[in-house]
Amino acid sequence: MSRTPAIIFRSYIHKAKFTLFLTDHLAFNETRDVSSEVTIPEVCLGILSFLVTVAESVTVYYIDLVVVITCLTLWNATRSFTKFFMSIENKNSDSRDGLHLTMMKEYRVLKNLSDSLNNAMGQTILFYSLETMLFYALNLDQIFVQIQWYSRLVFFMFMASTTTSLKLAAGTCHEVSKHIREELKNGVEKLLNY
Repeated sequence: MSRTPAIIFRSYIHKAKFTLFLTDHLAFNETRDVSSEVTIPEVCLGILSFLVTVAESVTVYYIDLVVVITCLTLWNATRSFTKFFMSIENKNSDSRDGLHLTMMKEYRVLKNLSDSLNNAMGQTILFYSLETMLFYALNLDQIFVQIQWYSRLVFFMFMASTTTSLKLAAGTCHEVSKHIREELKNGVEKLLNY
């Protein structure tokens, strides 16, 4: 067996031991000693540590993608609703009255989509947002301090993804509330003028 894979595997074993409080230090120096025997429980710990590390790495990339896709889905539906609302606004007052019911149906469809996305993704996005904000608050200097260009690029990519998600979510809420407020205002004025 080559030394390099053995050292890498032993580093996973020591990482698992440290994570599970089976040792009091991470012991990277001990990973270079490949002459000692590895027991079956240590092999299991090493495999488990490797699988968890891979799953954690993959999850970080995919959770960002899922959040952006969720925000884009709702943003696109909101844009369609906004276009429909603008087409109603451009009509004259007589033909516009019959379209209010249709507009409210469109709003209900948008609201049902939003509720479905919130039920499916709400808790995931909540914990993701809390963890992301905490991470960026503590590690914002990494984009400037990192020596490796790849680490800077990855950090910047994650930061751009989070910023895009927050911007899309805020824009979606703003568009819907603005148009619903206008419609309620027009409805109240119409009732007062009656």
